[in-house]
Amino acid sequence: MLAVVVGIVLLVIVFAWVLVDSYQSVDLPSTPLAVRIAVLLALYAAAAGLLAFVVRDATWEWGLRVSLPTLVVLGIDALLNGLTSREALQVEELMAGLLAAACVGSWFGSRIARRRAVAPPS
Repeated sequence: MLAVVVGIVLLVIVFAWVLVDSYQSVDLPSTPLAVRIAVLLALYAAAAGLLAFVVRDATWEWGLRVSLPTLVVLGIDALLNGLTSREALQVEELMAGLLAAACVGSWFGSRIARRRAVAPPS
């Protein structure tokens, strides 16, 4: 449940910063899309890694749980736009990147937690 709540918060960030910022007026400066995507992937990896580090009971599964709300919403968007449209293909690439970043982040978080649990106190 906690992972889904974190995922919903990250979903709001996806729509507020990555997707909506693309449609700003020309007068306002905009962050380049590549920078927005990189920061977003890092946020998903960090959130899933932190959850896996704190809970210590799963490895990559926290990444799936955190990215699930965004995957559902973006998947519905891809289906509504047609699976072969250019926008749908970009959304599918974003979905794959988010899932991979979150799973890798949670895997690293759980590995660090296991090492800390095994290491003798100094």
